[in-house]
Amino acid sequence: MTTSEEFHPPPSDVEIDLLRDLVQGQRRTNELLDALLNQPTSNQDIVSALAALTADVATISSTLVTFLQDWIQANPPPSNQATTGTVSVRNSQGETSMAITVDSTGQNLVFQFDDDHGDIAAPPTGDGSGLVVTLTSDNAAVATVGSTTAGTDANGNAEYTAPLTFGVDGTFNGGATVANTSGAALLDDDGVTAFVQPATTSVTVAAGQATTGTVTEG
Repeated sequence: MTTSEEFHPPPSDVEIDLLRDLVQGQRRTNELLDALLNQPTSNQDIVSALAALTADVATISSTLVTFLQDWIQANPPPSNQATTGTVSVRNSQGETSMAITVDSTGQNLVFQFDDDHGDIAAPPTGDGSGLVVTLTSDNAAVATVGSTTAGTDANGNAEYTAPLTFGVDGTFNGGATVANTSGAALLDDDGVTAFVQPATTSVTVAAGQATTGTVTEG
């Protein structure tokens, strides 16, 4: 049986410089303390030792700043910027609808923006002309979608809603398209990556409850 070992990349030049400066600063600190506590020391010697130690601290600080800048560049914090979105069906209370029939009322197709971790995010900036979000159904016989209205959810997140009207039982795909009002290609906030249009959500609409019946001769 073999065991895997965790790979550790070699230290960078900045990390080596930082370690060297820390060791140098520690050595000077020890020398200064030893001189102050154990040896007869003139005021001039103390001043010189403090000046050298101060210079070491400045060098360490400068190297540490460079190290932190390199680390932050290599490990950027999550930006929580929208890269796509999610389409769902919710009732008038904002709850996700689990069972829908042709008799269901108060149902809405809802769209919200997501970041690359699937968390709700602010809308992309776009080109500054504004965003147009359109909610759609690919099967008008089963469900039609009304006008899309921009708003916010209970937590203040951007939310786009359109009322649903059901016709016959069946399945439809609820979707959303997001675009710049200008018609220019929509990009993520990095200004380079194309915004990913949200995936559609498949919705099944069941038949309603029976209200009458038919009698036939056998």
